[in-house]
Amino acid sequence: MKKFLSLQPRRWSRKRERIDFGAIIQVMRKLELLPAIFFLKSRADCDRALLTCPPVNVPQNQKAALIREVEGFLRQYPHLRGHRQLQYLLESLVAAHHGGQLPYWKVLIEKLMNKGYLEAIFSTSTVAAGVNFPARTVVLVQSDRYNGREFVELTATELHQMTGRAGRRGKDHIGFVLIIPGLHQDPQLICQLKDSPPEPLKSQIHINFSMTLNLLLSHTPDEIKDLLERSFAAYQQKHSGSHLKKHWEQLLVSLKEILPEAKCDTSDPYEVLQLVQAYSDIRKEIRRLKEKLKEERLLAAMGPYLTPGRLFYHRNRELWLILDVEGREEGLLCSGVSVKKARASKKGIRGRIVRLSQIKTLLDYRLEITEESPSQEIIRILKGLDTDRLAPLKIELGADGQASQELRDMAKRLEQ
Repeated sequence: MKKFLSLQPRRWSRKRERIDFGAIIQVMRKLELLPAIFFLKSRADCDRALLTCPPVNVPQNQKAALIREVEGFLRQYPHLRGHRQLQYLLESLVAAHHGGQLPYWKVLIEKLMNKGYLEAIFSTSTVAAGVNFPARTVVLVQSDRYNGREFVELTATELHQMTGRAGRRGKDHIGFVLIIPGLHQDPQLICQLKDSPPEPLKSQIHINFSMTLNLLLSHTPDEIKDLLERSFAAYQQKHSGSHLKKHWEQLLVSLKEILPEAKCDTSDPYEVLQLVQAYSDIRKEIRRLKEKLKEERLLAAMGPYLTPGRLFYHRNRELWLILDVEGREEGLLCSGVSVKKARASKKGIRGRIVRLSQIKTLLDYRLEITEESPSQEIIRILKGLDTDRLAPLKIELGADGQASQELRDMAKRLEQ
């Protein structure tokens, strides 16, 4: 326990540890590795990263050129003047680029980055494919990403999309990828994905109820058919074939191979499948009839003894008392109460439904009770019972009934 408590502060402080992106950018500036794109796990992390970046001292002419460029853009889109990250853009030469930003703010960031005014961009890995600017260095803070439900490891395609932004055409002979060590960084995975081939492209179209309604509101059925036939999903299926269809054909081939050795008078796979389904249905019916046969035998044997006041042992090993007996379509049902849990109320003793299959042993003791019997008197007698003197009734199971004949008929069908 002492060891656990001594480790807790260090573990918590490690979770609370924040990366000083300002210090990283300062080192990269000395090594001439700027501009850079930092890929972070969330929009909030991108926005928080700006807070760690201090103002940068740049030549006056470069500063003036940046201000002129920004002012010219803001005159066209004045609603961006109140943007809370404008200060970091002008003073620290950094910006956050993610799906939560205003569209024209992202246009401004991409424009400034392409012209070389910014030193670093903080972006989410999910928009790596849509980042419209190059950089000398790409910085990876972690080797996984959030897919909307959970954190999953990066794929080779995602890593290639991010690292492919390293190196500016016409300016750099080589691009750099910087791996920042951390709790969620797996350098071995990055090394494996680096040389792995990209995953094949797969269509992400999902035909659902909402999509169908929206298409029907704006297109005719023939237009929708033509639209789907020209989709990427249709193109993939046309060239690779349906996965389910291939699996079905493989099953048919396997079935044809084993049919000559099977005890079957047909070689048609489809007819064999129908026979298998019929066989399964008959087996289910046989199981149902066996349960019904058991119920009939129990009813024939126990019926004469199932009267109000009879004591019996329940399947849960408790001693019970039968309060009432009722015949229904599903069979004979008893209303009973556990002797141990029996309680008297103004409405009498409240019983619970007991099926024949729940009765383990009928006893040779029967309490004379009627609807007019006082509840308190019944409880008093039950509490005073000498259970050691109770003996089980000797009951013989009755002959086969209707269910037995149905069961024999079903067995003949199964043989056929």
